Amino acid sequence: PCVYESASVRYENFSKYLYVSVEKNGKRGICNLDGKEIIPCEYESAYVSSTTHSQIPYVSIANNDKKEGLCNIDGEILVPCKYESARLDYLEEADFFYATVANGEDKQGICTLDGKEVVPCMYKFVNVYCEEKSGLLYIQKYNGKYGVSNFNGDEVIPCEYGYVLMCYDEETESNYYLATIQTDEVYIIKDFSLSGE
Repeated sequence: PCVYESASVRYENFSKYLYVSVEKNGKRGICNLDGKEIIPCEYESAYVSSTTHSQIPYVSIANNDKKEGLCNIDGEILVPCKYESARLDYLEEADFFYATVANGEDKQGICTLDGKEVVPCMYKFVNVYCEEKSGLLYIQKYNGKYGVSNFNGDEVIPCEYGYVLMCYDEETESNYYLATIQTDEVYIIKDFSLSGE
């Protein structure tokens, strides 16, 4: 309907999602092709993007302060508009969605899709991994050195190591973290329980 200051059809290439970008009272929103407003005209910007691996469309939104957040394609807010950048990520081997958020250069963190910040924005790089045998998820952090957090937001292993990863011991049928440090061309390997001991 002719109730908008502007309306234009857009196409998101990767997810092949067709939608209408609309503007009302200087604010942006999104309609589907049936004319239903799925993202109300309340945002400084609103556009459809997609995750790299899953081709699932989502909506990137930003408020007046240029802070970004995320909505799903039905308009439900996943991450509130309080970050300088926010993107939906997908871990294919675990069929798991999460958000990578950032506040400033080299200040990344991780949010779950109910908006809970499980890793604060204080690392150069963060990513979610899945141990292939057990399927357990963990968050690897990098700040000049590597460390690990879990999804309760606990720092299991501080960022003090050359590399950290989760491993699976077939003999004991249990998971553990393996960390390496290099000093004077000598590698030291430490094993940690999932609680960080």
